[in-house]
This record gives sequence, structure tokens and C-alpha cells, in this order.
Amino acid sequence: MTRPAVGHPDEIPDPGLQSERTYLAWQRTGLSFAAVGVFLVHATRHLGHLGLLGRLGAGLPGILGLATGAVIMLRGLLRYRQAVAGAGTGGPGVSAPTAVGAVAAAASLVAVGGLLVLLAGAF
Repeated sequence: MTRPAVGHPDEIPDPGLQSERTYLAWQRTGLSFAAVGVFLVHATRHLGHLGLLGRLGAGLPGILGLATGAVIMLRGLLRYRQAVAGAGTGGPGVSAPTAVGAVAAAASLVAVGGLLVLLAGAF
């Protein structure tokens, strides 16, 4: 199925602002990952009984969360620019099945790592 070409230069190619909503959703997701990462890195301060290597290992899920948040926000911006450029020229749309799968995998890793950090602090 092809998209119809934009007929008039003043015509709005995306009247529903789907690209903007998707971009904002990716930004919220990235900020959520970063916030959880900051929490997990901060939580490792209270794990002094694990020693330096234990604290570094416990901080890895937080660092992963921070890095994932940054990548998600950057990727969301790039995809938004690509979608807007495609909408302006009548090009094909942008889909993100691999990005969604990668975010789900990162969310699982951060969640399991965060759980381990919290359990390590409890004992």
C-alpha cells in the first residue's frame, strides 16, 4: 500500500501528530530508564558490606539503565526526524519492531538487576 503524495505545499502531511506522540512516548520511556538507573546507582551506596567489587557489580544494572535511557532518547529523536522527513516527502512510514524488542530485553535486564541490588541491600 502506497501513501498518497502531498498535493499542496501548505497541506499538513500528518494532521493527527502521530509522529510527535510517538516521539514523546520514546522520550518518557528513556527518562524512566534513566530515573531507575539513577535510583539503582544511588542504592549501591548502602551496600558497603559487599566490598568495592561487589558494589561495582551491584551498580551495573543502574549503569545499564542510564545507558539504555540515553540510547532510547537518542533513537527516538532520530526516528522522529526520519518520520517527519518521510511524511513531508510522502515517503514510507517508519516501523520499530526491533526497537521495541530491544527495549523489552533491556527492561528485563534492568528489572532483574534491580531486584538483585535490592535483595543484596536487604541482607
